[in-house]
Amino acid sequence: MYLSSRLRACIQSLWVLLLADGVQASFIIEQATCLLAYWRNAYQSTDALPAFPAKLRPVAWEQLREMPDEKSLTAYREQVLPWLIELSERGRGDSLGRMECRMNKGKTLKGAMVLIEQLFAPELKPFHADVYNALVQQAEAESASYAQHGGSYFTPLHIASLLANLVQPRAGETIADLSCGSGRLLWSAYTYVLQTLRSPASLIFGSDGRPLALSTEGLSNARRKLLQQTSFIGCDINPSATLQAEALLHSLDLANVHTFTMDALSQNFRQVMLPDGGKHGEGVFDVILGNPPWGNRVDAAMFSDMLHPLHTAKPEVLFVELALQLLKPGGRGILIVPDGLLFNREKAYVALRQRLLDENCLHAIVSLPSGVFYPFTGVKTSILLFSKGGSTKRPIWCYEMAADGQILDRKRREQLERNDIPDLLIKYHLRTLQPLGAWIRETQALADYQHGSFLQDDDVQLQWENISPECYSSYYATPYYVMEDRPDCDEEMHAIPVFRRSLAYPSEMRRDWEVARSDLDAGDILTIGRYKPDLFAIGG
Repeated sequence: MYLSSRLRACIQSLWVLLLADGVQASFIIEQATCLLAYWRNAYQSTDALPAFPAKLRPVAWEQLREMPDEKSLTAYREQVLPWLIELSERGRGDSLGRMECRMNKGKTLKGAMVLIEQLFAPELKPFHADVYNALVQQAEAESASYAQHGGSYFTPLHIASLLANLVQPRAGETIADLSCGSGRLLWSAYTYVLQTLRSPASLIFGSDGRPLALSTEGLSNARRKLLQQTSFIGCDINPSATLQAEALLHSLDLANVHTFTMDALSQNFRQVMLPDGGKHGEGVFDVILGNPPWGNRVDAAMFSDMLHPLHTAKPEVLFVELALQLLKPGGRGILIVPDGLLFNREKAYVALRQRLLDENCLHAIVSLPSGVFYPFTGVKTSILLFSKGGSTKRPIWCYEMAADGQILDRKRREQLERNDIPDLLIKYHLRTLQPLGAWIRETQALADYQHGSFLQDDDVQLQWENISPECYSSYYATPYYVMEDRPDCDEEMHAIPVFRRSLAYPSEMRRDWEVARSDLDAGDILTIGRYKPDLFAIGG
Protein backbone atom coordinates (compact mmCIF):
# COMPACT_ATOMS: atom_id res chain seq x y z
CA MET A 1 0.00 0.00 0.00
CA TYR A 2 1.63 3.22 -1.16
CA LEU A 3 0.02 6.09 0.76
CA SER A 4 1.67 9.23 2.01
CA SER A 5 2.33 9.77 5.70
CA ARG A 6 -0.24 12.59 5.63
CA LEU A 7 -3.00 10.28 4.41
CA ARG A 8 -2.07 7.61 6.93
CA ALA A 9 -2.19 10.23 9.70
CA CYS A 10 -5.68 11.25 8.55
CA ILE A 11 -6.85 7.63 8.70
CA GLN A 12 -5.51 7.29 12.22
CA SER A 13 -7.12 10.61 13.25
CA LEU A 14 -10.50 9.46 11.93
CA TRP A 15 -10.19 6.23 13.86
CA VAL A 16 -9.25 7.98 17.12
CA LEU A 17 -11.99 10.61 16.69
CA LEU A 18 -14.78 8.05 16.35
CA LEU A 19 -13.45 5.86 19.16
CA ALA A 20 -13.35 8.88 21.48
CA ASP A 21 -17.04 9.51 20.75
CA GLY A 22 -17.97 6.01 21.88
CA VAL A 23 -18.24 4.37 18.45
CA GLN A 24 -17.15 0.74 18.82
CA ALA A 25 -14.21 -0.31 16.68
CA SER A 26 -16.37 -2.85 14.81
CA PHE A 27 -18.69 -0.04 13.60
CA ILE A 28 -16.11 2.58 12.59
CA ILE A 29 -15.74 1.39 9.02
CA GLU A 30 -19.54 1.48 8.60
CA GLN A 31 -19.74 5.08 9.81
CA ALA A 32 -16.88 6.10 7.53
CA THR A 33 -18.52 4.36 4.57
CA CYS A 34 -21.79 6.25 5.02
CA LEU A 35 -19.92 9.55 5.23
CA LEU A 36 -17.99 8.61 2.09
CA ALA A 37 -21.23 8.00 0.16
CA TYR A 38 -22.50 11.37 1.41
CA TRP A 39 -19.26 13.13 0.42
CA ARG A 40 -19.14 11.56 -3.04
CA ASN A 41 -22.58 13.00 -3.67
CA ALA A 42 -21.18 16.45 -2.88
CA TYR A 43 -18.59 16.46 -5.66
CA GLN A 44 -19.51 13.65 -8.06
CA SER A 45 -23.07 12.62 -8.84
CA THR A 46 -23.41 9.34 -10.77
CA ASP A 47 -26.21 7.00 -11.84
CA ALA A 48 -25.54 4.97 -8.71
CA LEU A 49 -25.44 8.02 -6.45
CA PRO A 50 -27.56 10.81 -7.97
CA ALA A 51 -27.67 14.38 -6.74
CA PHE A 52 -29.70 15.26 -3.67
CA PRO A 53 -33.40 15.81 -4.37
CA ALA A 54 -34.50 19.42 -4.05
CA LYS A 55 -36.18 18.86 -0.69
CA LEU A 56 -32.88 17.65 0.81
CA ARG A 57 -30.59 20.34 -0.57
CA PRO A 58 -30.71 22.29 2.72
CA VAL A 59 -28.83 19.34 4.28
CA ALA A 60 -26.32 18.84 1.47
CA TRP A 61 -22.67 18.47 2.54
CA GLU A 62 -21.63 22.14 2.61
CA GLN A 63 -24.86 23.27 4.25
CA LEU A 64 -24.58 20.63 6.98
CA ARG A 65 -21.03 21.77 7.73
CA GLU A 66 -22.36 25.27 8.51
CA MET A 67 -25.09 24.14 10.93
CA PRO A 68 -24.70 24.21 14.72
CA ASP A 69 -23.24 20.96 16.02
CA GLU A 70 -26.32 19.30 17.46
CA LYS A 71 -28.58 20.44 14.63
CA SER A 72 -26.16 18.96 12.09
CA LEU A 73 -26.17 15.59 13.85
CA THR A 74 -29.97 15.52 13.94
CA ALA A 75 -30.20 16.42 10.24
CA TYR A 76 -27.70 13.69 9.35
CA ARG A 77 -29.58 11.06 11.34
CA GLU A 78 -33.11 11.99 10.28
CA GLN A 79 -32.65 13.15 6.67
CA VAL A 80 -29.29 12.23 5.10
CA LEU A 81 -28.93 8.66 6.33
CA PRO A 82 -32.51 7.61 5.40
CA TRP A 83 -31.90 8.96 1.88
CA LEU A 84 -28.69 6.93 1.53
CA ILE A 85 -30.51 3.82 2.77
CA GLU A 86 -33.31 4.43 0.26
CA LEU A 87 -30.75 4.63 -2.56
CA SER A 88 -29.18 1.40 -1.38
CA GLU A 89 -32.49 -0.43 -1.40
CA ARG A 90 -33.36 1.06 -4.80
CA GLY A 91 -30.40 -0.29 -6.69
CA ARG A 92 -27.01 -0.17 -5.02
CA GLY A 93 -27.48 -3.44 -3.12
CA ASP A 94 -28.95 -3.91 0.35
CA SER A 95 -25.83 -3.31 2.40
CA LEU A 96 -26.88 0.08 3.83
CA GLY A 97 -30.32 -1.14 4.86
CA ARG A 98 -29.33 -1.88 8.47
CA MET A 99 -27.21 1.22 8.93
CA GLU A 100 -27.64 3.67 11.79
CA CYS A 101 -25.67 6.68 12.96
CA ARG A 102 -23.59 5.73 16.00
CA MET A 103 -21.93 9.10 16.52
CA ASN A 104 -23.10 10.93 19.63
CA LYS A 105 -21.85 14.48 19.06
CA GLY A 106 -22.27 16.93 16.22
CA LYS A 107 -18.66 17.98 16.74
CA THR A 108 -17.56 14.42 15.99
CA LEU A 109 -19.66 14.37 12.82
CA LYS A 110 -18.12 17.61 11.55
CA GLY A 111 -14.61 16.51 12.44
CA ALA A 112 -15.14 13.24 10.58
CA MET A 113 -16.47 15.17 7.57
CA VAL A 114 -13.29 17.25 7.44
CA LEU A 115 -11.12 14.11 7.51
CA ILE A 116 -13.25 12.42 4.81
CA GLU A 117 -12.75 15.50 2.61
CA GLN A 118 -8.99 15.22 3.04
CA LEU A 119 -8.82 11.47 2.50
CA PHE A 120 -11.08 11.42 -0.55
CA ALA A 121 -10.28 14.76 -2.18
CA PRO A 122 -11.22 14.78 -5.91
CA GLU A 123 -7.60 15.39 -6.92
CA LEU A 124 -6.63 12.13 -5.16
CA LYS A 125 -9.13 10.11 -7.18
CA PRO A 126 -6.56 7.47 -8.36
CA PHE A 127 -5.82 6.70 -4.70
CA HIS A 128 -9.40 6.51 -3.36
CA ALA A 129 -9.52 2.71 -3.49
CA ASP A 130 -6.15 2.47 -1.74
CA VAL A 131 -7.28 4.88 0.98
CA TYR A 132 -10.52 2.99 1.56
CA ASN A 133 -8.65 -0.31 1.65
CA ALA A 134 -6.32 1.14 4.30
CA LEU A 135 -9.40 1.94 6.41
CA VAL A 136 -10.63 -1.61 5.94
CA GLN A 137 -7.26 -3.04 6.96
CA GLN A 138 -7.43 -1.03 10.17
CA ALA A 139 -10.84 -2.57 10.84
CA GLU A 140 -9.56 -6.06 10.03
CA ALA A 141 -6.75 -5.71 12.54
CA GLU A 142 -9.36 -4.97 15.20
CA SER A 143 -11.52 -7.95 14.27
CA ALA A 144 -9.02 -10.81 14.24
CA SER A 145 -10.88 -12.70 16.95
CA TYR A 146 -14.17 -12.54 15.03
CA ALA A 147 -12.46 -13.77 11.86
CA GLN A 148 -11.03 -16.77 13.69
CA HIS A 149 -14.39 -17.59 15.23
CA GLY A 150 -16.23 -17.37 11.91
CA GLY A 151 -13.69 -19.32 9.86
CA SER A 152 -13.22 -16.29 7.58
CA TYR A 153 -9.69 -15.02 7.04
CA PHE A 154 -9.00 -11.73 5.29
CA THR A 155 -6.96 -12.01 2.10
CA PRO A 156 -3.75 -9.93 2.09
CA LEU A 157 -3.73 -7.50 -0.81
CA HIS A 158 -0.62 -8.96 -2.45
CA ILE A 159 -2.19 -12.45 -2.37
CA ALA A 160 -5.40 -11.07 -3.88
CA SER A 161 -3.30 -9.52 -6.63
CA LEU A 162 -1.55 -12.86 -7.19
CA LEU A 163 -4.90 -14.61 -7.73
CA ALA A 164 -5.97 -11.98 -10.27
CA ASN A 165 -2.68 -12.32 -12.16
CA LEU A 166 -3.08 -16.09 -12.34
CA VAL A 167 -6.74 -16.25 -13.41
CA GLN A 168 -6.32 -13.27 -15.81
CA PRO A 169 -9.84 -11.79 -16.02
CA ARG A 170 -10.65 -9.96 -19.24
CA ALA A 171 -12.63 -6.84 -20.03
CA GLY A 172 -16.28 -7.58 -20.75
CA GLU A 173 -16.42 -10.69 -18.54
CA THR A 174 -18.67 -11.34 -15.55
CA ILE A 175 -16.44 -11.72 -12.47
CA ALA A 176 -17.65 -12.95 -9.09
CA ASP A 177 -16.49 -13.57 -5.54
CA LEU A 178 -18.97 -15.72 -3.60
CA SER A 179 -17.52 -14.80 -0.20
CA CYS A 180 -16.33 -11.32 -1.08
CA GLY A 181 -15.61 -9.85 2.35
CA SER A 182 -14.43 -6.26 1.83
CA GLY A 183 -14.17 -6.74 -1.95
CA ARG A 184 -10.39 -6.97 -2.17
CA LEU A 185 -10.33 -9.83 -4.68
CA LEU A 186 -12.81 -8.06 -6.94
CA TRP A 187 -10.75 -4.89 -6.70
CA SER A 188 -7.65 -6.84 -7.70
CA ALA A 189 -9.55 -8.32 -10.64
CA TYR A 190 -10.59 -4.83 -11.74
CA THR A 191 -6.99 -3.64 -11.40
CA TYR A 192 -5.77 -6.48 -13.61
CA VAL A 193 -8.44 -5.78 -16.25
CA LEU A 194 -7.57 -2.08 -16.30
CA GLN A 195 -3.87 -2.90 -16.68
CA THR A 196 -4.63 -4.89 -19.83
CA LEU A 197 -6.40 -1.87 -21.32
CA ARG A 198 -3.56 0.56 -20.68
CA SER A 199 -0.21 0.98 -22.38
CA PRO A 200 2.51 -0.76 -20.30
CA ALA A 201 4.66 2.37 -20.58
CA SER A 202 2.02 4.35 -18.66
CA LEU A 203 2.08 2.05 -15.61
CA ILE A 204 4.08 2.50 -12.43
CA PHE A 205 4.51 -0.50 -10.15
CA GLY A 206 5.34 -0.94 -6.48
CA SER A 207 7.49 -3.53 -4.76
CA ASP A 208 4.68 -6.09 -4.67
CA GLY A 209 4.02 -5.86 -8.41
CA ARG A 210 0.79 -3.90 -7.99
CA PRO A 211 0.29 -0.79 -10.13
CA LEU A 212 0.28 2.59 -8.40
CA ALA A 213 -2.23 5.39 -9.05
CA LEU A 214 -4.04 3.34 -11.68
CA SER A 215 -6.89 5.25 -13.33
CA THR A 216 -9.01 5.34 -16.47
CA GLU A 217 -7.59 8.70 -17.50
CA GLY A 218 -6.39 8.61 -21.10
CA LEU A 219 -8.33 5.49 -22.08
CA SER A 220 -10.03 5.61 -25.46
CA ASN A 221 -13.82 5.71 -25.51
CA ALA A 222 -13.93 2.18 -26.90
CA ARG A 223 -11.79 0.84 -24.04
CA ARG A 224 -13.79 2.77 -21.44
CA LYS A 225 -16.96 1.20 -22.81
CA LEU A 226 -15.40 -2.25 -22.67
CA LEU A 227 -14.36 -1.68 -19.04
CA GLN A 228 -17.86 -0.54 -18.12
CA GLN A 229 -19.28 -3.71 -19.67
CA THR A 230 -17.29 -5.78 -17.19
CA SER A 231 -19.55 -6.99 -14.38
CA PHE A 232 -18.43 -7.48 -10.78
CA ILE A 233 -20.61 -9.56 -8.45
CA GLY A 234 -19.94 -9.86 -4.72
CA CYS A 235 -21.80 -11.88 -2.11
CA ASP A 236 -21.19 -12.25 1.62
CA ILE A 237 -23.24 -13.33 4.61
CA ASN A 238 -21.89 -10.41 6.66
CA PRO A 239 -23.74 -7.12 5.92
CA SER A 240 -20.79 -5.05 7.11
CA ALA A 241 -18.55 -6.85 4.61
CA THR A 242 -20.86 -6.22 1.65
CA LEU A 243 -21.10 -2.59 2.69
CA GLN A 244 -17.31 -2.33 2.49
CA ALA A 245 -17.15 -4.19 -0.83
CA GLU A 246 -19.80 -1.95 -2.33
CA ALA A 247 -18.02 1.23 -1.20
CA LEU A 248 -14.65 -0.01 -2.46
CA LEU A 249 -15.95 -0.97 -5.91
CA HIS A 250 -18.07 2.15 -6.31
CA SER A 251 -14.98 4.26 -5.59
CA LEU A 252 -13.76 2.94 -8.96
CA ASP A 253 -16.84 4.37 -10.76
CA LEU A 254 -17.81 1.00 -12.17
CA ALA A 255 -21.23 0.72 -13.81
CA ASN A 256 -21.91 -3.00 -13.30
CA VAL A 257 -21.36 -3.67 -9.61
CA HIS A 258 -23.80 -5.81 -7.65
CA THR A 259 -23.40 -6.88 -4.02
CA PHE A 260 -25.67 -9.26 -2.13
CA THR A 261 -25.93 -9.80 1.60
CA MET A 262 -26.81 -13.48 1.70
CA ASP A 263 -25.27 -16.90 2.08
CA ALA A 264 -23.91 -18.04 -1.29
CA LEU A 265 -24.57 -21.65 -0.29
CA SER A 266 -28.28 -21.03 0.23
CA GLN A 267 -31.19 -21.76 -2.06
CA ASN A 268 -32.03 -18.03 -2.10
CA PHE A 269 -28.70 -17.17 -3.71
CA ARG A 270 -29.12 -19.84 -6.37
CA GLN A 271 -32.58 -18.48 -7.20
CA VAL A 272 -31.15 -14.97 -7.60
CA MET A 273 -28.23 -16.08 -9.77
CA LEU A 274 -29.90 -18.96 -11.63
CA PRO A 275 -33.66 -18.40 -11.98
CA ASP A 276 -33.95 -21.65 -13.97
CA GLY A 277 -32.13 -23.56 -11.23
CA GLY A 278 -29.01 -24.07 -13.29
CA LYS A 279 -30.10 -27.59 -14.11
CA HIS A 280 -28.44 -27.51 -17.53
CA GLY A 281 -25.03 -26.67 -16.08
CA GLU A 282 -24.69 -23.46 -18.07
CA GLY A 283 -23.65 -21.19 -15.22
CA VAL A 284 -23.53 -17.38 -15.23
CA PHE A 285 -19.94 -16.33 -14.43
CA ASP A 286 -16.84 -16.18 -16.61
CA VAL A 287 -14.50 -15.93 -13.64
CA ILE A 288 -14.87 -16.78 -9.95
CA LEU A 289 -12.19 -15.76 -7.45
CA GLY A 290 -12.40 -16.56 -3.78
CA ASN A 291 -10.97 -17.17 -0.37
CA PRO A 292 -14.06 -18.89 1.06
CA PRO A 293 -14.47 -19.69 4.76
CA TRP A 294 -13.22 -23.04 5.93
CA GLY A 295 -13.04 -25.20 9.03
CA ASN A 296 -16.39 -24.58 10.71
CA ARG A 297 -19.35 -26.68 9.65
CA VAL A 298 -22.31 -24.84 8.16
CA ASP A 299 -26.04 -25.41 8.63
CA ALA A 300 -27.08 -28.15 6.21
CA ALA A 301 -30.71 -27.01 6.38
CA MET A 302 -29.77 -23.83 4.48
CA PHE A 303 -28.02 -25.57 1.55
CA SER A 304 -29.07 -25.20 -2.01
CA ASP A 305 -30.70 -28.40 -3.28
CA MET A 306 -27.83 -28.84 -5.75
CA LEU A 307 -25.32 -29.13 -2.88
CA HIS A 308 -27.12 -31.79 -0.83
CA PRO A 309 -25.70 -34.75 -2.82
CA LEU A 310 -22.23 -33.97 -1.44
CA HIS A 311 -23.31 -35.17 2.03
CA THR A 312 -20.94 -32.79 3.84
CA ALA A 313 -21.24 -29.57 5.82
CA LYS A 314 -17.62 -28.49 5.26
CA PRO A 315 -17.66 -25.05 3.58
CA GLU A 316 -14.35 -25.55 1.74
CA VAL A 317 -15.89 -28.48 -0.18
CA LEU A 318 -19.22 -26.75 -0.76
CA PHE A 319 -17.71 -23.52 -2.11
CA VAL A 320 -15.52 -25.33 -4.67
CA GLU A 321 -18.55 -27.31 -5.84
CA LEU A 322 -20.63 -24.13 -5.97
CA ALA A 323 -17.99 -22.43 -8.12
CA LEU A 324 -18.04 -25.35 -10.55
CA GLN A 325 -21.83 -25.12 -10.80
CA LEU A 326 -21.97 -21.33 -11.31
CA LEU A 327 -19.18 -21.01 -13.88
CA LYS A 328 -20.04 -20.93 -17.55
CA PRO A 329 -18.59 -23.78 -19.62
CA GLY A 330 -14.92 -22.86 -20.07
CA GLY A 331 -15.12 -20.34 -17.23
CA ARG A 332 -12.11 -20.03 -14.90
CA GLY A 333 -12.03 -20.39 -11.14
CA ILE A 334 -9.30 -19.67 -8.63
CA LEU A 335 -9.84 -20.42 -4.94
CA ILE A 336 -7.74 -20.53 -1.78
CA VAL A 337 -8.44 -23.73 0.15
CA PRO A 338 -7.02 -25.37 3.28
CA ASP A 339 -4.57 -28.14 2.45
CA GLY A 340 -6.95 -30.66 4.01
CA LEU A 341 -9.08 -30.42 0.89
CA LEU A 342 -6.14 -31.82 -1.10
CA PHE A 343 -5.63 -35.01 0.91
CA ASN A 344 -8.61 -35.67 3.21
CA ARG A 345 -9.91 -39.21 2.51
CA GLU A 346 -13.53 -38.59 3.50
CA LYS A 347 -15.93 -39.42 0.68
CA ALA A 348 -16.95 -35.83 -0.02
CA TYR A 349 -13.35 -34.69 -0.40
CA VAL A 350 -12.37 -37.61 -2.63
CA ALA A 351 -15.47 -37.12 -4.80
CA LEU A 352 -14.72 -33.41 -5.21
CA ARG A 353 -11.11 -34.05 -6.24
CA GLN A 354 -12.22 -36.64 -8.79
CA ARG A 355 -14.79 -34.19 -10.16
CA LEU A 356 -12.11 -31.51 -10.48
CA LEU A 357 -9.85 -33.87 -12.40
CA ASP A 358 -12.30 -35.92 -14.49
CA GLU A 359 -15.07 -33.44 -15.31
CA ASN A 360 -13.07 -30.21 -15.31
CA CYS A 361 -9.54 -29.07 -16.03
CA LEU A 362 -7.27 -28.47 -13.03
CA HIS A 363 -4.47 -26.27 -14.34
CA ALA A 364 -2.34 -25.43 -11.33
CA ILE A 365 -1.85 -25.84 -7.59
CA VAL A 366 0.18 -23.25 -5.69
CA SER A 367 1.24 -24.19 -2.17
CA LEU A 368 1.21 -21.10 0.03
CA PRO A 369 3.55 -20.87 3.03
CA SER A 370 2.13 -21.26 6.52
CA GLY A 371 1.62 -17.84 8.04
CA VAL A 372 0.24 -16.06 4.96
CA PHE A 373 -2.96 -15.36 6.91
CA TYR A 374 -1.36 -14.24 10.16
CA PRO A 375 -2.43 -12.76 12.54
CA PHE A 376 -5.74 -14.54 11.89
CA THR A 377 -4.57 -18.13 11.40
CA GLY A 378 -1.48 -20.17 10.63
CA VAL A 379 -3.41 -22.86 8.71
CA LYS A 380 -1.54 -24.19 5.65
CA THR A 381 -3.36 -23.34 2.42
CA SER A 382 -3.06 -23.73 -1.34
CA ILE A 383 -4.43 -22.06 -4.47
CA LEU A 384 -6.45 -24.09 -6.98
CA LEU A 385 -6.70 -22.80 -10.57
CA PHE A 386 -9.20 -24.60 -12.79
CA SER A 387 -11.63 -24.22 -15.67
CA LYS A 388 -15.09 -25.73 -16.07
CA GLY A 389 -15.64 -28.66 -18.38
CA GLY A 390 -13.45 -31.14 -20.21
CA SER A 391 -10.98 -33.14 -18.16
CA THR A 392 -7.47 -32.76 -16.78
CA LYS A 393 -5.29 -34.14 -19.58
CA ARG A 394 -2.32 -31.82 -19.41
CA PRO A 395 0.04 -32.25 -16.41
CA ILE A 396 -0.90 -30.12 -13.40
CA TRP A 397 1.59 -27.32 -12.81
CA CYS A 398 2.75 -27.15 -9.18
CA TYR A 399 4.55 -24.34 -7.42
CA GLU A 400 5.79 -24.39 -3.82
CA MET A 401 5.91 -20.85 -2.46
CA ALA A 402 8.29 -20.44 0.46
CA ALA A 403 8.09 -16.66 0.90
CA ASP A 404 5.69 -13.89 -0.14
CA GLY A 405 7.67 -10.71 0.52
CA GLN A 406 6.62 -10.41 4.16
CA ILE A 407 7.95 -11.98 7.34
CA LEU A 408 5.75 -14.98 8.16
CA ASP A 409 4.90 -13.99 11.72
CA ARG A 410 2.00 -12.21 13.34
CA LYS A 411 3.37 -8.74 12.52
CA ARG A 412 3.78 -9.48 8.78
CA ARG A 413 6.37 -6.79 8.09
CA GLU A 414 7.89 -6.39 4.61
CA GLN A 415 10.82 -8.62 3.69
CA LEU A 416 11.28 -7.66 0.06
CA GLU A 417 14.34 -9.78 -0.58
CA ARG A 418 12.36 -12.97 0.12
CA ASN A 419 9.52 -13.11 -2.37
CA ASP A 420 8.67 -15.98 -4.73
CA ILE A 421 5.67 -14.25 -6.30
CA PRO A 422 7.56 -12.64 -9.23
CA ASP A 423 9.16 -15.98 -10.14
CA LEU A 424 5.83 -17.78 -9.79
CA LEU A 425 4.08 -15.40 -12.20
CA ILE A 426 6.92 -15.48 -14.72
CA LYS A 427 6.99 -19.27 -14.77
CA TYR A 428 3.22 -19.64 -15.07
CA HIS A 429 2.82 -17.04 -17.81
CA LEU A 430 5.63 -18.60 -19.82
CA ARG A 431 4.26 -22.11 -19.36
CA THR A 432 0.85 -21.03 -20.65
CA LEU A 433 2.41 -18.91 -23.44
CA GLN A 434 0.73 -15.83 -21.99
CA PRO A 435 2.32 -12.39 -22.21
CA LEU A 436 4.38 -11.55 -19.15
CA GLY A 437 2.94 -9.03 -16.75
CA ALA A 438 3.42 -5.38 -17.60
CA TRP A 439 5.50 -4.98 -14.46
CA ILE A 440 8.14 -7.25 -16.01
CA ARG A 441 9.83 -4.79 -18.32
CA GLU A 442 12.95 -2.72 -18.55
CA THR A 443 12.28 0.74 -17.18
CA GLN A 444 14.39 3.85 -17.19
CA ALA A 445 15.03 3.26 -13.50
CA LEU A 446 16.60 -0.11 -14.33
CA ALA A 447 18.64 1.38 -17.17
CA ASP A 448 19.99 4.04 -14.81
CA TYR A 449 21.44 1.28 -12.65
CA GLN A 450 22.83 -0.73 -15.53
CA HIS A 451 26.21 0.96 -15.52
CA GLY A 452 26.40 1.68 -11.82
CA SER A 453 27.26 -0.49 -8.85
CA PHE A 454 23.90 -2.24 -8.88
CA LEU A 455 24.56 -4.83 -11.61
CA GLN A 456 27.96 -6.38 -11.07
CA ASP A 457 30.05 -9.46 -11.79
CA ASP A 458 28.93 -11.68 -14.67
CA ASP A 459 25.20 -11.30 -14.16
CA VAL A 460 23.32 -10.59 -17.36
CA GLN A 461 20.57 -8.01 -17.42
CA LEU A 462 17.42 -9.81 -18.42
CA GLN A 463 15.78 -8.57 -21.62
CA TRP A 464 12.20 -9.69 -21.02
CA GLU A 465 11.10 -9.37 -24.61
CA ASN A 466 13.62 -12.07 -25.62
CA ILE A 467 12.61 -14.67 -23.06
CA SER A 468 11.08 -17.84 -24.47
CA PRO A 469 9.54 -21.05 -23.08
CA GLU A 470 12.64 -22.95 -24.20
CA CYS A 471 14.94 -21.02 -21.90
CA TYR A 472 12.79 -20.15 -18.92
CA SER A 473 13.88 -23.22 -16.98
CA SER A 474 17.54 -22.51 -17.73
CA TYR A 475 17.64 -19.06 -16.19
CA TYR A 476 16.34 -17.89 -12.89
CA ALA A 477 14.96 -14.38 -12.61
CA THR A 478 15.80 -12.91 -9.23
CA PRO A 479 14.19 -9.66 -8.02
CA TYR A 480 16.43 -7.04 -6.51
CA TYR A 481 15.13 -3.88 -4.93
CA VAL A 482 16.18 -0.26 -5.32
CA MET A 483 14.75 2.90 -3.85
CA GLU A 484 12.96 5.38 -6.08
CA ASP A 485 11.41 8.73 -5.29
CA ARG A 486 7.71 8.62 -6.11
CA PRO A 487 6.10 12.08 -6.46
CA ASP A 488 2.65 10.47 -6.46
CA CYS A 489 3.33 9.11 -2.99
CA ASP A 490 4.03 12.45 -1.32
CA GLU A 491 7.78 12.24 -2.02
CA GLU A 492 8.26 9.16 0.08
CA MET A 493 10.92 6.64 -0.90
CA HIS A 494 9.63 3.24 -1.98
CA ALA A 495 11.34 0.04 -3.05
CA ILE A 496 10.73 -1.12 -6.60
CA PRO A 497 11.64 -4.49 -8.10
CA VAL A 498 14.43 -4.71 -10.65
CA PHE A 499 15.17 -8.10 -12.20
CA ARG A 500 18.37 -9.69 -13.38
CA ARG A 501 19.20 -13.11 -14.75
CA SER A 502 21.76 -15.41 -13.19
CA LEU A 503 23.94 -17.51 -15.48
CA ALA A 504 23.41 -20.52 -13.22
CA TYR A 505 20.07 -21.79 -12.00
CA PRO A 506 20.40 -22.44 -8.24
CA SER A 507 18.81 -25.84 -7.69
CA GLU A 508 17.66 -24.94 -4.19
CA MET A 509 15.55 -22.15 -5.66
CA ARG A 510 13.64 -24.34 -8.12
CA ARG A 511 10.07 -24.43 -6.87
CA ASP A 512 7.94 -25.59 -9.81
CA TRP A 513 7.25 -29.00 -11.33
CA GLU A 514 4.49 -30.91 -13.11
CA VAL A 515 2.35 -33.88 -12.13
CA ALA A 516 0.61 -36.05 -14.70
CA ARG A 517 -2.93 -37.23 -13.97
CA SER A 518 -1.73 -40.83 -14.12
CA ASP A 519 0.91 -40.20 -11.45
CA LEU A 520 -1.51 -39.16 -8.71
CA ASP A 521 -1.79 -41.39 -5.66
CA ALA A 522 -4.92 -43.40 -4.91
CA GLY A 523 -7.80 -41.14 -3.90
CA ASP A 524 -6.38 -38.45 -6.20
CA ILE A 525 -4.37 -36.88 -3.42
CA LEU A 526 -3.28 -33.43 -4.60
CA THR A 527 -0.77 -32.47 -1.91
CA ILE A 528 1.96 -31.32 -4.30
CA GLY A 529 4.86 -32.05 -1.94
CA ARG A 530 4.23 -35.78 -2.45
CA TYR A 531 5.22 -35.45 -6.10
CA LYS A 532 8.18 -33.10 -5.77
CA PRO A 533 11.21 -34.46 -7.66
CA ASP A 534 14.12 -35.42 -5.44
CA LEU A 535 16.65 -33.36 -7.35
CA PHE A 536 16.58 -30.64 -9.95
CA ALA A 537 19.58 -30.46 -12.26
CA ILE A 538 21.24 -27.10 -12.70
CA GLY A 539 19.78 -25.49 -15.78
CA GLY A 540 16.47 -27.37 -15.56
